Amino acid sequence: MRRSRRAFLAATGASGLAATAGCLGFLETERATREPPLPENRPDAAYVPSHVEGMEMAGMQTRGRYGCALSYTFPHRFWLVRGSDTDRVNVRGEDDVHLMASVWDAESGLVLPEANVTIEHTGPESETSSLTPWQMLSQQMGVHHGDNVELGPEGNYDVTVSVVPPTTRRSSAESASTDRVEFDFSFTFDRATLDDLPFEDIPADREGSEGAVDPMDMQSATLSQAPSAEEFPISVRGTGETGGAELVVATTGEFGDLAG
Repeated sequence: MRRSRRAFLAATGASGLAATAGCLGFLETERATREPPLPENRPDAAYVPSHVEGMEMAGMQTRGRYGCALSYTFPHRFWLVRGSDTDRVNVRGEDDVHLMASVWDAESGLVLPEANVTIEHTGPESETSSLTPWQMLSQQMGVHHGDNVELGPEGNYDVTVSVVPPTTRRSSAESASTDRVEFDFSFTFDRATLDDLPFEDIPADREGSEGAVDPMDMQSATLSQAPSAEEFPISVRGTGETGGAELVVATTGEFGDLAG
């Protein structure tokens, strides 16, 4: 069932703002960061999550060959993957948003592999902070960069996303700039608006089962998804499967726009 996060928190006994008494007698507020629990008995493969979150788009721009979109949603847990090891990153009490940057090749529409991304944000009181977001893979967005971020007070934020394109070896003689590219965005941070973003609670009989939720429409950028083996545009040499993901190996004698 799709509803807002505010409605979900109210239905589960939490509120977006929980009142507590301050030591000086003032009424203070503490933000609720509760997420639905992880599905039990999760398979050792891709599985349907407990919930799906909406997001707010701060902007989308193109600079020469490259495009960038900045968006944000509620802070949420994620996992760091190092080989076969995984480390869970939980939401901290000070986290305000989960900030995300998607970067792609504007000519081919392909998400850039291994781009180096940094984000700097300046708040309404001129406070400035920077971060190097993690490269992430999600069922809804595909490859992107993101992290849970403490912003500060509500108000207008100016954000600069700096991207150093990857030095991926190309299969053609065509050269592409690897110089740093900067994208400037602005958005208004408002906790009430954030809590009103769409939130879909996955039914209990689906969550935790093998599979995935549908990807979202990212408009100008693809979601790092390859076509099926039957629809592959070049000669298929073999297929494989790992963790619920289907892999296709193919070769071509023709040059591509962006090749690894």
